Amino acid sequence: MEFETNKNMAILFIIILILGVGATYLGINALKTGEISSLNEDIEDLQNQVDSKDEEITILENEGENFTYHLLRSLSLIDVSREIRANGNLHFDYAARIWFPQHDYQKIIDNCTEAMTYYTTASENFDLAQDYFMETKEYTTVSSYQLVLDLYIDLSKSGYSLSMLRYNASVLLSDIAEKLLNESYSDNTTELLEEFNATLMQFDALYQSGSAQQQDVVDEIKEEYGDFFNPKREIP
Repeated sequence: MEFETNKNMAILFIIILILGVGATYLGINALKTGEISSLNEDIEDLQNQVDSKDEEITILENEGENFTYHLLRSLSLIDVSREIRANGNLHFDYAARIWFPQHDYQKIIDNCTEAMTYYTTASENFDLAQDYFMETKEYTTVSSYQLVLDLYIDLSKSGYSLSMLRYNASVLLSDIAEKLLNESYSDNTTELLEEFNATLMQFDALYQSGSAQQQDVVDEIKEEYGDFFNPKREIP
């Protein structure tokens, strides 16, 4: 009888031990499962952060590429525009400085016509360059970039104004030269010559004033931002 009691107690002890171990295992497993679930959530959050940063980097890279593209396009166009205007100035100077003193009115007309073609193209390109610089501003929020781009926009506006000023001068000088070629104006030759001189002097004064203002912008760009787009510079 005592043996049976001891046996039953031993069995009960084993059962209790098994139940204890099982409960402990289940408890530990539950904790581990909770930890794993929490860890998975942390990993998911980190992955979302990484994806967000990757997206930000992609956006910045695209903005950088767009900024560079629009900037280079703008700078190239303004350089081309200045070259075209310079060709117009060459023909204008031939008409005003060489052929006018020689009273070669046909050559004045021819050179003024050539000059007008160059000035028209230059003014259109300066106007387009202004639009390009304004588009470039959309791809940067850096204040220093914005400031220098504003100067280039002013430079484009100035280039347009100077081109149109010389275009109008070319039209007027060509009209006067045509009258000087026309025999019906022969009695007014002196007056027409005086008008030619007065027109030339007036537009020269306006052009020199505009050129000085433009040079001020160029000097400011060189002095303040001459090294601005150097790849080795530090972003301000």
